[in-house]
Parts: sequence; structure tokens; C-alpha cells
Amino acid sequence: MDFNKIIKSCTENKHVDIYTNMSTSEQWIGNRNIYLIGKTKFNEDSIKPILKDNGEDWDILEYETDEKFDDMAKERILEARYSFTVCSGKDTYIILFDEIGKLVFVNKSCFAPLKLTSEYKFYMRGEYVAVKKGMLLQALIKPEYFDYSNNFITKQLAEVGTYISRAMARIEAEDE
Repeated sequence: MDFNKIIKSCTENKHVDIYTNMSTSEQWIGNRNIYLIGKTKFNEDSIKPILKDNGEDWDILEYETDEKFDDMAKERILEARYSFTVCSGKDTYIILFDEIGKLVFVNKSCFAPLKLTSEYKFYMRGEYVAVKKGMLLQALIKPEYFDYSNNFITKQLAEVGTYISRAMARIEAEDE
């Protein structure tokens, strides 16, 4: 996990969220899409010196929460079964899905602060994707859920699936 990369990802929109869990004193620093655990205690004033332009004209929001992301939380395992990504406009998405078939699209840029290896596992925790390495929670990512019935990406994926099915049916018919 690279703290400098999370700050760099916050720089794009000049936005930082600081979540402090009041019961555990854990602190999460993020940019609306990904949150990494912070080992130091930041507030709006103390984080400004490490931000570009000393945090001038930045949105720095502080939140206090009692939400727990510990290992006792109920979670659904997510898998990345597909070895491809989906591009839409300037964004690239990784497709994850759980055992009940719910698809989750995560912007690939959210993984930039992490040095992803096969050791990382993904889990659904409420509305977040929890990224764990072994037993340790490394990051929380806010995925982009889509209205599958009215979404450009899913409609195009379904159309591609239809063409592939037709092509495979033709090939099978020719082999008979």
C-alpha cells in the first residue's frame, strides 16, 4: 500500500475525505472511491502541508463514524473471474462478482495505491469492496454499481455475448 499514491489520487479532484472511527481510532484517508488506512492522525489542518499547493482550494472533509470494517463483519466473497477489463470512455473497469451473481464494476484507477498481487482478496462489506491481504484489511473501495437494465456498458457486453453465442453456434453447426 502506497500512501503517496492515495494522496496523488486525491490530487486529481483536489478532494480528501478523512474518516475516523471513534470506537477503534482507525483512520481512513481517501478520494471518494478508495480509502486506505492511515497510521497517523490527520485533520483538515494537519493534512494540508502534504497536499499539492498546501491544500489551498481543496475540499477536505472530516467524518466521525462508528462503522466497523473488522473481520467479524458479514461479507460476500468477490471474484475477478474474467481476465479482461471493460473500457468506457476514459475509464477502465475491473469486473468483480459475488456468489449470488451481483456484478460490481470497480474503476481500475482505484487500485493504483495498492501493489496488487495474487495475495489480495476482495470481499463485499456493505456498500464497499474490502481489499484484504491475508487477514489484514488494506483498503476500502467504493465500487460503481450499475442499473444493469439501462446501462451502456452492460448493454454492450450483452450484445457482444449475443454475437459470440451466434458465432459459436455457427462453428458447432459447421463441425457436425
